[in-house]
Amino acid sequence: GFQVNELSDRFIELVSHENFHRLNGHFLTFSASDEFATLWFREGVTEYIAHRTAVTAELLPEYNFFQQIGNALTMYRANPVANTVSAGELHEAFWENQYYRRLPYDKGMLLAMLIDLKLREQGLPGIEGFLQFLREEYADFPLTNALICETLEAYSDSSWLEFWNDYVLGSEWLPVFERLRFAGLEVIERLEPAPYYGFRSNMTADGLWFISDVEANSPAERAGLRAGMRLVSEPILPENLNSMAHVQIQGEFGIVDIDVLATLGQERIYTINALAETNYRAHFGWTNP
Repeated sequence: GFQVNELSDRFIELVSHENFHRLNGHFLTFSASDEFATLWFREGVTEYIAHRTAVTAELLPEYNFFQQIGNALTMYRANPVANTVSAGELHEAFWENQYYRRLPYDKGMLLAMLIDLKLREQGLPGIEGFLQFLREEYADFPLTNALICETLEAYSDSSWLEFWNDYVLGSEWLPVFERLRFAGLEVIERLEPAPYYGFRSNMTADGLWFISDVEANSPAERAGLRAGMRLVSEPILPENLNSMAHVQIQGEFGIVDIDVLATLGQERIYTINALAETNYRAHFGWTNP
Protein backbone atom coordinates (compact mmCIF):
# COMPACT_ATOMS: atom_id res chain seq x y z
CA GLY A 1 0.00 0.00 0.00
CA PHE A 2 0.91 3.69 -0.07
CA GLN A 3 2.97 5.32 2.62
CA VAL A 4 1.56 8.36 4.43
CA ASN A 5 3.61 10.82 2.38
CA GLU A 6 2.46 9.11 -0.83
CA LEU A 7 -1.17 9.46 0.22
CA SER A 8 -0.54 13.11 1.01
CA ASP A 9 1.01 13.65 -2.42
CA ARG A 10 -1.94 11.97 -4.14
CA PHE A 11 -4.36 14.16 -2.20
CA ILE A 12 -2.48 17.30 -3.21
CA GLU A 13 -2.43 16.14 -6.84
CA LEU A 14 -6.18 15.52 -6.80
CA VAL A 15 -7.05 18.84 -5.16
CA SER A 16 -4.73 20.73 -7.52
CA HIS A 17 -6.24 19.04 -10.56
CA GLU A 18 -9.86 19.63 -9.58
CA ASN A 19 -9.17 23.19 -8.46
CA PHE A 20 -7.59 24.05 -11.81
CA HIS A 21 -10.75 22.81 -13.54
CA ARG A 22 -12.34 26.00 -12.22
CA LEU A 23 -10.45 27.71 -15.04
CA ASN A 24 -10.10 24.93 -17.59
CA GLY A 25 -13.62 23.59 -17.78
CA HIS A 26 -15.75 26.16 -15.95
CA PHE A 27 -14.52 29.63 -16.94
CA LEU A 28 -13.24 28.13 -20.18
CA THR A 29 -15.96 26.04 -21.79
CA PHE A 30 -15.75 23.68 -24.74
CA SER A 31 -17.94 23.00 -27.73
CA ALA A 32 -20.13 19.91 -27.36
CA SER A 33 -19.54 19.12 -31.03
CA ASP A 34 -15.78 18.96 -30.33
CA GLU A 35 -16.08 17.17 -26.98
CA PHE A 36 -13.69 14.32 -27.68
CA ALA A 37 -11.25 16.29 -29.81
CA THR A 38 -10.67 18.79 -26.98
CA LEU A 39 -10.51 16.25 -24.16
CA TRP A 40 -6.68 16.30 -24.32
CA PHE A 41 -6.82 20.01 -23.52
CA ARG A 42 -9.41 19.80 -20.74
CA GLU A 43 -7.73 16.95 -18.89
CA GLY A 44 -4.11 16.76 -20.07
CA VAL A 45 -3.39 20.48 -19.75
CA THR A 46 -5.14 20.55 -16.39
CA GLU A 47 -3.03 17.66 -15.11
CA TYR A 48 0.17 19.24 -16.36
CA ILE A 49 -0.44 22.65 -14.83
CA ALA A 50 -1.80 21.18 -11.59
CA HIS A 51 1.54 19.43 -11.01
CA ARG A 52 3.57 22.45 -12.14
CA THR A 53 1.67 24.72 -9.79
CA ALA A 54 1.98 22.35 -6.83
CA VAL A 55 5.75 22.13 -7.35
CA THR A 56 6.10 25.90 -7.77
CA ALA A 57 4.15 26.41 -4.54
CA GLU A 58 6.44 23.84 -2.86
CA LEU A 59 3.48 21.61 -2.04
CA LEU A 60 5.09 18.76 -3.96
CA PRO A 61 8.76 17.93 -4.58
CA GLU A 62 10.13 18.61 -8.04
CA TYR A 63 10.74 14.93 -8.74
CA ASN A 64 6.98 14.39 -8.47
CA PHE A 65 6.43 16.56 -11.54
CA PHE A 66 8.94 14.64 -13.65
CA GLN A 67 7.68 11.35 -12.27
CA GLN A 68 4.22 12.20 -13.60
CA ILE A 69 5.68 13.13 -16.99
CA GLY A 70 7.50 9.77 -17.02
CA ASN A 71 4.29 7.95 -16.08
CA ALA A 72 2.36 9.69 -18.85
CA LEU A 73 5.11 8.81 -21.34
CA THR A 74 5.13 5.17 -20.19
CA MET A 75 1.37 4.81 -20.67
CA TYR A 76 1.36 6.79 -23.92
CA ARG A 77 4.11 4.68 -25.52
CA ALA A 78 2.46 1.45 -24.34
CA ASN A 79 -0.97 2.41 -25.66
CA PRO A 80 -1.64 0.26 -28.75
CA VAL A 81 -3.57 3.03 -30.53
CA ALA A 82 -1.23 5.92 -29.64
CA ASN A 83 0.34 6.31 -33.08
CA THR A 84 -2.64 5.22 -35.16
CA VAL A 85 -5.69 7.09 -33.87
CA SER A 86 -7.01 10.21 -35.56
CA ALA A 87 -9.42 12.70 -34.02
CA GLY A 88 -12.28 11.13 -35.98
CA GLU A 89 -11.41 7.62 -34.80
CA LEU A 90 -11.22 8.83 -31.22
CA HIS A 91 -14.77 10.11 -31.49
CA GLU A 92 -16.01 6.86 -32.99
CA ALA A 93 -14.25 4.43 -30.63
CA PHE A 94 -14.02 6.43 -27.38
CA TRP A 95 -16.77 4.58 -25.50
CA GLU A 96 -15.97 1.20 -26.98
CA ASN A 97 -12.27 0.99 -26.28
CA GLN A 98 -10.45 1.77 -23.05
CA TYR A 99 -7.22 2.57 -24.90
CA TYR A 100 -8.96 5.32 -26.84
CA ARG A 101 -10.49 6.61 -23.60
CA ARG A 102 -7.11 6.68 -21.83
CA LEU A 103 -5.08 8.25 -24.64
CA PRO A 104 -6.22 11.93 -24.36
CA TYR A 105 -5.15 12.06 -20.71
CA ASP A 106 -1.58 10.83 -21.18
CA LYS A 107 -1.06 12.37 -24.60
CA GLY A 108 -2.67 15.59 -23.37
CA MET A 109 -0.20 15.99 -20.52
CA LEU A 110 2.71 15.49 -22.90
CA LEU A 111 1.22 17.90 -25.43
CA ALA A 112 0.84 20.48 -22.66
CA MET A 113 4.52 20.09 -21.80
CA LEU A 114 5.60 20.48 -25.43
CA ILE A 115 3.46 23.61 -25.85
CA ASP A 116 4.73 25.03 -22.57
CA LEU A 117 8.39 24.52 -23.49
CA LYS A 118 7.93 25.98 -26.96
CA LEU A 119 6.18 29.09 -25.61
CA ARG A 120 8.88 29.64 -22.98
CA GLU A 121 11.54 29.23 -25.64
CA GLN A 122 9.87 32.17 -27.42
CA GLY A 123 10.18 34.26 -24.26
CA LEU A 124 6.49 33.98 -23.34
CA PRO A 125 5.10 33.08 -19.88
CA GLY A 126 4.26 29.55 -21.01
CA ILE A 127 1.04 27.62 -21.09
CA GLU A 128 -0.32 29.36 -17.98
CA GLY A 129 -0.04 32.66 -19.80
CA PHE A 130 -1.80 31.19 -22.81
CA LEU A 131 -4.68 29.94 -20.66
CA GLN A 132 -5.08 33.39 -19.15
CA PHE A 133 -5.09 34.83 -22.67
CA LEU A 134 -7.81 32.33 -23.62
CA ARG A 135 -9.85 33.34 -20.61
CA GLU A 136 -9.60 37.02 -21.46
CA GLU A 137 -10.55 36.44 -25.09
CA TYR A 138 -13.04 33.59 -24.88
CA ALA A 139 -14.56 33.39 -21.39
CA ASP A 140 -17.83 31.44 -21.64
CA PHE A 141 -17.33 31.00 -25.40
CA PRO A 142 -17.32 27.30 -26.41
CA LEU A 143 -13.82 26.38 -27.54
CA THR A 144 -13.04 24.01 -30.39
CA ASN A 145 -9.72 22.45 -31.28
CA ALA A 146 -9.41 24.78 -34.26
CA LEU A 147 -10.09 27.85 -32.12
CA ILE A 148 -7.48 26.78 -29.55
CA CYS A 149 -4.91 26.53 -32.34
CA GLU A 150 -5.88 29.90 -33.82
CA THR A 151 -5.69 31.58 -30.41
CA LEU A 152 -2.32 30.00 -29.69
CA GLU A 153 -1.02 31.43 -32.96
CA ALA A 154 -2.36 34.86 -32.02
CA TYR A 155 -0.84 34.62 -28.54
CA SER A 156 2.61 33.56 -29.76
CA ASP A 157 2.58 35.40 -33.10
CA SER A 158 3.81 32.23 -34.79
CA SER A 159 2.39 29.30 -36.72
CA TRP A 160 1.28 26.15 -34.90
CA LEU A 161 -0.44 24.52 -37.87
CA GLU A 162 2.23 21.89 -38.53
CA PHE A 163 2.40 21.00 -34.83
CA TRP A 164 -1.40 20.74 -34.70
CA ASN A 165 -1.69 18.60 -37.82
CA ASP A 166 1.11 16.24 -36.82
CA TYR A 167 0.54 15.84 -33.09
CA VAL A 168 -2.85 17.13 -31.98
CA LEU A 169 -5.01 16.07 -34.90
CA GLY A 170 -2.55 13.56 -36.33
CA SER A 171 -0.96 10.43 -34.94
CA GLU A 172 2.76 11.20 -35.21
CA TRP A 173 4.73 10.13 -32.14
CA LEU A 174 5.18 13.17 -29.92
CA PRO A 175 8.81 14.43 -29.97
CA VAL A 176 9.13 14.16 -26.19
CA PHE A 177 12.60 12.58 -26.19
CA GLU A 178 14.11 15.25 -28.42
CA ARG A 179 12.40 18.19 -26.71
CA LEU A 180 13.39 17.14 -23.20
CA ARG A 181 17.00 16.58 -24.25
CA PHE A 182 17.06 20.11 -25.68
CA ALA A 183 15.85 21.31 -22.28
CA GLY A 184 18.66 19.47 -20.50
CA LEU A 185 16.76 16.34 -19.53
CA GLU A 186 17.16 12.76 -20.70
CA VAL A 187 14.48 10.11 -21.00
CA ILE A 188 15.73 6.79 -19.65
CA GLU A 189 14.05 3.68 -21.02
CA ARG A 190 14.38 0.46 -19.08
CA LEU A 191 12.78 -2.96 -19.29
CA GLU A 192 11.37 -4.44 -16.11
CA PRO A 193 10.07 -7.98 -15.53
CA ALA A 194 6.29 -8.12 -15.78
CA PRO A 195 3.65 -10.86 -16.09
CA TYR A 196 2.60 -11.60 -19.67
CA TYR A 197 -0.93 -12.83 -20.37
CA GLY A 198 -1.22 -12.00 -24.06
CA PHE A 199 -4.73 -10.57 -24.29
CA ARG A 200 -6.55 -7.29 -23.99
CA SER A 201 -10.10 -6.55 -22.92
CA ASN A 202 -12.34 -3.58 -23.51
CA MET A 203 -15.68 -2.23 -22.41
CA THR A 204 -18.50 -1.14 -24.72
CA ALA A 205 -20.50 2.04 -24.28
CA ASP A 206 -23.14 -0.12 -22.56
CA GLY A 207 -20.66 -1.26 -19.93
CA LEU A 208 -20.15 -4.77 -21.33
CA TRP A 209 -16.67 -6.27 -21.29
CA PHE A 210 -15.22 -8.40 -24.08
CA ILE A 211 -11.91 -9.83 -25.27
CA SER A 212 -10.64 -7.37 -27.85
CA ASP A 213 -7.33 -8.97 -28.81
CA VAL A 214 -5.48 -12.25 -28.22
CA GLU A 215 -1.85 -12.57 -29.27
CA ALA A 216 -0.70 -15.66 -31.13
CA ASN A 217 1.08 -18.33 -29.07
CA SER A 218 0.33 -16.41 -25.87
CA PRO A 219 -0.78 -17.86 -22.53
CA ALA A 220 -4.27 -16.50 -23.28
CA GLU A 221 -4.49 -18.31 -26.61
CA ARG A 222 -3.24 -21.55 -25.08
CA ALA A 223 -5.86 -21.23 -22.33
CA GLY A 224 -8.63 -20.92 -24.94
CA LEU A 225 -9.37 -17.20 -25.06
CA ARG A 226 -10.45 -15.79 -28.40
CA ALA A 227 -11.10 -12.25 -29.58
CA GLY A 228 -14.76 -11.29 -29.36
CA MET A 229 -15.63 -13.40 -26.32
CA ARG A 230 -18.04 -11.65 -23.97
CA LEU A 231 -16.97 -11.31 -20.34
CA VAL A 232 -18.99 -11.30 -17.15
CA SER A 233 -16.90 -8.41 -15.81
CA GLU A 234 -13.54 -6.73 -16.23
CA PRO A 235 -10.77 -9.33 -15.86
CA ILE A 236 -8.30 -8.73 -13.07
CA LEU A 237 -4.70 -9.33 -14.13
CA PRO A 238 -2.42 -9.82 -11.11
CA GLU A 239 0.88 -8.00 -11.39
CA ASN A 240 2.94 -10.70 -9.72
CA LEU A 241 5.18 -12.85 -11.91
CA ASN A 242 3.88 -16.35 -12.70
CA SER A 243 0.43 -15.35 -11.42
CA MET A 244 -2.98 -16.57 -12.59
CA ALA A 245 -5.72 -14.45 -14.15
CA HIS A 246 -9.24 -15.73 -13.63
CA VAL A 247 -11.45 -14.85 -16.60
CA GLN A 248 -15.20 -15.46 -16.71
CA ILE A 249 -16.66 -15.88 -20.19
CA GLN A 250 -20.36 -15.35 -20.82
CA GLY A 251 -20.98 -18.39 -22.99
CA GLU A 252 -24.07 -19.50 -24.86
CA PHE A 253 -25.01 -21.95 -22.10
CA GLY A 254 -23.76 -20.02 -19.10
CA ILE A 255 -20.57 -18.79 -17.51
CA VAL A 256 -17.29 -20.47 -18.42
CA ASP A 257 -14.28 -20.03 -16.12
CA ILE A 258 -10.86 -19.84 -17.75
CA ASP A 259 -7.57 -19.46 -15.89
CA VAL A 260 -4.62 -17.86 -17.69
CA LEU A 261 -1.19 -18.53 -16.19
CA ALA A 262 1.16 -15.63 -16.90
CA THR A 263 4.62 -16.16 -18.26
CA LEU A 264 7.59 -13.86 -17.79
CA GLY A 265 7.36 -10.74 -19.91
CA GLN A 266 8.78 -7.24 -19.95
CA GLU A 267 7.38 -3.75 -19.46
CA ARG A 268 8.96 -0.56 -20.80
CA ILE A 269 9.28 2.11 -18.13
CA TYR A 270 10.36 5.70 -18.79
CA THR A 271 11.99 7.98 -16.26
CA ILE A 272 13.45 11.44 -16.65
CA ASN A 273 16.91 12.46 -15.43
CA ALA A 274 18.77 15.75 -15.62
CA LEU A 275 21.79 15.78 -17.89
CA ALA A 276 25.01 16.79 -16.19
CA GLU A 277 25.50 20.51 -15.55
CA THR A 278 22.38 21.69 -17.36
CA ASN A 279 20.01 24.45 -16.30
CA TYR A 280 16.89 22.50 -17.19
CA ARG A 281 14.80 24.43 -14.66
CA ALA A 282 15.04 27.60 -16.73
CA HIS A 283 13.23 25.87 -19.57
CA PHE A 284 10.24 25.29 -17.27
CA GLY A 285 10.24 28.83 -15.90
CA TRP A 286 11.66 27.86 -12.50
CA THR A 287 14.50 29.65 -10.81
CA ASN A 288 17.38 27.61 -9.47
CA PRO A 289 17.01 26.69 -5.79
